[in-house]
Amino acid sequence: MRASESFFGKVTLLAGGTIAGHVILFCVYPLLTRLYTPTDFGVLGVYAAVLSVLTQLAAWRFNAAILVPKHDLAALNLLVLCLVAVVTTTTFTAVVIWQFGTDIAQWLDTPELTTYLWFLPLGLLGSGGYTSLNAWAARMSAYGLIAKTRISQSCLQVVLQVGVGIFGNGALGLMLGDAAGRAGGAGILAALVTKRNQQLQKQVSLSRMMAVARRYRHLPLFSTWSTLLNEVGAHLPSLLLVVAFGTAVAGWFNLALLLLLAPVHVLSQSIAQVYLTDAGEAHRKGQLGEYTSLIFRRLVGAAAGATLLLIVIAPSLFAVLFGDAWTESGHYARWLAPYVFITFVTAHLPSAAIILGLQRAQLTFEILYFVCRVGALILGVYFADPFLTVVLYASLSLLGLAGYAGWLFQRANCSARSLLMSVGREFVLAAVLVSPVLIGQMLFGNHGLWVSVAVSAFLVAWRAARSLKVL
Repeated sequence: MRASESFFGKVTLLAGGTIAGHVILFCVYPLLTRLYTPTDFGVLGVYAAVLSVLTQLAAWRFNAAILVPKHDLAALNLLVLCLVAVVTTTTFTAVVIWQFGTDIAQWLDTPELTTYLWFLPLGLLGSGGYTSLNAWAARMSAYGLIAKTRISQSCLQVVLQVGVGIFGNGALGLMLGDAAGRAGGAGILAALVTKRNQQLQKQVSLSRMMAVARRYRHLPLFSTWSTLLNEVGAHLPSLLLVVAFGTAVAGWFNLALLLLLAPVHVLSQSIAQVYLTDAGEAHRKGQLGEYTSLIFRRLVGAAAGATLLLIVIAPSLFAVLFGDAWTESGHYARWLAPYVFITFVTAHLPSAAIILGLQRAQLTFEILYFVCRVGALILGVYFADPFLTVVLYASLSLLGLAGYAGWLFQRANCSARSLLMSVGREFVLAAVLVSPVLIGQMLFGNHGLWVSVAVSAFLVAWRAARSLKVL
C-alpha cells in the first residue's frame, strides 16, 4: 500500500500542473468555440495530428530510455543524443515542407493548411525538445518544476488563441497557440540540466552517446514503429474525416477527442514516467505483477465514475458549454468515452513492456491494432456515415486495447480474472454514483438536470480521490 501511495503522490505532483493547465484550457473552450468555427477546429485537428506523430518520433524514441539507466552520466548522454535527434528531425521536416508543402496540404484535402505548415518545424522543435527534457526532469524528481511548465504552456496557448481569435484570422490563432503551448517551458527545463549537472556535462562525448545509442538501439528499431503505428492510428480519424466528410465533421470529432483525450494523454505520460522509475525495482523483487495490478485497480476506481457520467450527459453538456452547433460533438464524446477510459487505465502498461523486454511482441500488436482501426474507418466511410465511422473506430480501439492489456497482464503475472472483477465492481459503484442524474431527469426533466449532475459529479470526484488515496 505504501508503494501505491508513493506512486500516486509522485503522479499527483508531476501532473498537478497539467491538471491546472487543462482546467484553464477547459474554462476558455466555451469562448474559443464562439471565436472559431468547426471548420477551424477541423484544420487544427489535421495540423495537430501531423505534429503529434512527428513529436513522438522526433527523438528517435531514445527519450523513452532516459529514466532507465542506473547512472546519471549514461542518462545525460542519452538526453544530448535525444536533442541532437530532435534538431535533425526538425531540419528534415523544414526541408520537406519547403519542397512539398503545397502538395502535402492538397494530399490532406485541407488547402487552408498550406499557410500554417511552417508552424510545424517550430512546434516540432519545441515539443520534441520539451519531451526529452521533461524525461530528464522526471529522473531528477523535479516534479514541481514540471508542473510550473505545464501551467505556463496552457497560459501561453490561451493568450494566443483568444487574442488572435478576437481579430478573426481563421484558424491562425489555434495553430499559433498550439505550437507555442507545446514548446513553452522547454527553456526552463533546459536550465535545470545546465545548473545541476555541470560536472556531468564535461563527460558528455560522442563516444558515450554512441555507446548508449547501441545499448538502447531496440527503441529506434522496434519502439519507433510501434509508436508510429499507434500515433497514426490515433490521429487517422481526424485526417480521414476531413477527406470523407469535410472539415466541419472533423471539427466536431476533434473537439470531442481533444477535451477527452488531451488531459488523459498528459496524465498517462506522468503515470508512465513514475511507473517506469518504480516498476524496475518491483520487477527485481519479483513483485511486478502485484504492483502493476494495484496501479490498474486504482486507475479504474478513479476513472469509472467520470466515464459513466460523461456517457449519460455528453450531448447536453456540449450544447450548454459550447453552443448548439457543437451538440453533435457531444454525441461523438459519448462513444469515445469508453475508449478514453481504457486508454487511461492501461497508461502504465507500455512501460511494463519495456521492463519485460517485449518490444518485438509489442510491435506485432501495434500492427494488428493499426489494421483493425483502419478497417473500422474504411467501413464507416464505405457506408458514408460519419457517426458510424466514429462508433466503429471507438469500439474497435476499445477492444484492441483490452486485448493488449490482457496479454501484458498475463506476461507480468497478473490475475486477469481478478482484474476483470474489479472493473465490474467499480462500474456497479459508478452506476450508483451517477444515478442522481437519471433520477433527476425522470422526476424534474431538464429543469433539475444540472443540479443532479452537480451531485453526481461531486460523488464521482469523491470516489476518484478515495481511489487514488489523496484524501
